[in-house]
This record gives sequence, structure tokens and C-alpha cells, in this order.
Amino acid sequence: MDPELSYASKPADAAQAPAPQNFFSRLIGVYFSPGETFAGMASAPRVFTPIIALTLLFVASGVFVASRMPMDKINEDRIQQAIASGKINDEQAERQREGMKRIAPFMKFIIPVSTAIWAVVMVFAFAGLAKLVSMIMGIENKYMPLVSVTTYTMLAVYIISTVIFVILTFLKPIDEFDWNNPVGSNLAALLAALGVEGLSKFVIGVLG
Repeated sequence: MDPELSYASKPADAAQAPAPQNFFSRLIGVYFSPGETFAGMASAPRVFTPIIALTLLFVASGVFVASRMPMDKINEDRIQQAIASGKINDEQAERQREGMKRIAPFMKFIIPVSTAIWAVVMVFAFAGLAKLVSMIMGIENKYMPLVSVTTYTMLAVYIISTVIFVILTFLKPIDEFDWNNPVGSNLAALLAALGVEGLSKFVIGVLG
């Protein structure tokens, strides 16, 4: 058989198809060339490595947060707010304090594990929502590439927010932290900084 004929018979696009990017190339690509990077995930999702990386990042950040959070003060502040708003009375508040004391030793394990589970669940939930929207709009999208795009996006965003949070914990007194919004990098925090007041708790939660 003529080798030239054999070579010519191969599809041209197969010879020119780029090799799938590795984990670090894709992660960097999310920051600097997201369109090209996400397009490469369509043909080769490769979701295992980024999901493991995202889980480990959430576990590590959860351990750090658990070691820095003043749990007694946070719990007492929330109890006092509940008493002031009339949601609980003094007797109920005391029962809550006792319950918090019992689970306090386990919080260093509960926080990292729960945040890691939350991260993985949110990846598949957001990818499922994107798939549903695609179907409604008549766009052909496979589920696993959407999982890959979602995972890398969350990983890229959370790396930045984690770095900011760690820096803030060494620059700002822990007692001054708003633990419901510690980084202050979302729309709710920005509106508060601009002096926008009177928003409902539901709207603030959505914006946060």
C-alpha cells in the first residue's frame, strides 16, 4: 500500500485536532482565555481532577476557617439577635447555648466536610441548571462538559476569594469580621458600602 495514499486518507481535522489541555493549563485558561478553554472541555471534559482539586480546596479553607472563627462569640451574637427580634425567649436561648457547647468540639470537622460536600453538590446542580436552560433554548449541550466548565469556574473564583480571605484574616481583627459575608466581594457588600439601605433579608441573601 502506498504510504502517501494511506496518509492522505486520514481525516484532515483528526491530524489538526489539538491535544486536550492538562489541569493547570485549563485553570490558567479560565482566567486568560475562557472561550478557548471552555471549548476544549466540550470534546474532553476530564472532570475527575478538577472536582478533586475543588474538594481539597474547600476542605483546606474549611479547616482554616474553623481554626480562626470565634464560634462562641458568633453563636452568642446570633442568639442575642434572635432574642432581640422576639424569635426566642431566654429559656430557649439557654437551651441553644447548651446545644452549641455540645457540638463545639466537632465543628472543626463539620465545617470542612460540609463545605466540601456543598461545593460538589453545587457543581452538579449548576451544571444541571445550565443543561436545563440549554434544552429550553434548543441548544445542544452535553452534561459532563457543563460539569467541567462549572467546576473550573468555581475553582478559579474560589482560589481568588480564598486568597483574599486569608490575607484579610491577618490584616483585620477577627472580632470585626462579618462572618455572613467575610470577604465582602459580592453585590450585597458593594451596595452596603455605597450606602444602599432598607433591602429585605431575602434580597440581601440573593445578592450575597
